[in-house]
Amino acid sequence: MNLKSTLKVFYANIDNSIMSKHDELLTLNALENYDILALTEMKPKVGMVPDHIVMSLPDYDLFTNDFSVDATRGTGIYVKKSLLAKQVYPTGGVTFQDSTWITISGQKGASMLVGVIYRSGSPGKAIPLDPLLHDMLGWAASTGHSHKVIVGDFNHPGVHWTPDPVLSETSSQDSAAYKFVECIRDTYLLQHITEPTRYRDGQRSTRDDLLFTNEREMVDQMQIRDSVGASDHASVSFRMSFAPQLSVRSREILKYNTADY
Repeated sequence: MNLKSTLKVFYANIDNSIMSKHDELLTLNALENYDILALTEMKPKVGMVPDHIVMSLPDYDLFTNDFSVDATRGTGIYVKKSLLAKQVYPTGGVTFQDSTWITISGQKGASMLVGVIYRSGSPGKAIPLDPLLHDMLGWAASTGHSHKVIVGDFNHPGVHWTPDPVLSETSSQDSAAYKFVECIRDTYLLQHITEPTRYRDGQRSTRDDLLFTNEREMVDQMQIRDSVGASDHASVSFRMSFAPQLSVRSREILKYNTADY
């Protein structure tokens, strides 16, 4: 019987290339032994995109979006092989590309949907794609999974989370921030991060990185941690209340009592 009832999750915007942070992630995970690691901005800003073999972590499956799409910055999820995760794709014509989604089967018919999202920090790039992002969040919220967890860099510094969203008085109904908040309210997703996650010298710290679930009690022991490498984003770790259906490794047992000596 599986007695594991929580999953240890790590999220970080690594702000450039997975290969420059790979050794640090290996060391971090050796100390913390995460079940799931979700990352944004995995692609290098210049140069060739590494293949999955080079990006791999021992004993983990890696799922990513399509790194060959020039407009994307690269999202990915490392999952322990024992969790038997499967990659899924939004249905109904939803085509927001800078995201990765997986499902994990749980005990007693439960299942968990995990998504990691990157929304560009450039308004000129982000705003035209916001309708697709909002449609994708609507798709995620409408799926039949009992547990849903969505992390990522949403680049909405104008939204103050308490953890409920609070807009500035200058946000009009036509603003990107207002439309994003309305999307979150329509999907009934709950946001958990209330501390700043991005720091830049000479600038106001912001909550660009967010964590959404469909139930407030699902998240426990959340910590805002140091950045990975030189990224100006803090990382986030937490435990997700979920009892997964772990794989059972078969092993050969010799029947010495039936041997002909």
